[in-house]
Amino acid sequence: MLDDEAIDAALLAVLDHARVRRAVLLAIGFDAQAVLWFAARHPERTAGVIAMSTTPKLVRSDDHPIGMDRHFIERWLSSIDPSVDSAPVPFTDLLAPSLSDDSAFTRWLFDVGRHSARPDTARRYLQIAAGADVRADVAAIRAPVLV
Repeated sequence: MLDDEAIDAALLAVLDHARVRRAVLLAIGFDAQAVLWFAARHPERTAGVIAMSTTPKLVRSDDHPIGMDRHFIERWLSSIDPSVDSAPVPFTDLLAPSLSDDSAFTRWLFDVGRHSARPDTARRYLQIAAGADVRADVAAIRAPVLV
């Protein structure tokens, strides 16, 4: 679940500090879930949204068959700990299918993900993203949205 008050506080503080009344918000990946949520709740502050490489709901469910399998997410979570020598999670199949047979690229992609944040931070970030569902919020956005 996204932390509603933290999203409001952070985005509003940035806009206020920059003295921006209305902004076009750009977000990539799981961060876009928060931006979409914000745009739905703050139309007076949102001139537009650009959301790249994202989904309004990450995990597959009965009413969202295109999401990721929960077991994949669990495997991803377990792979985050650098002290565990686990097999790379097949991110290449999702992110760059044409390179899925390239073992060097697959290893590089896994290592980049593993070293992008501290393990506890990465784990919490993925848990929040896996629990987020902003599908209803997307329908409420009144500003132009480019996905």
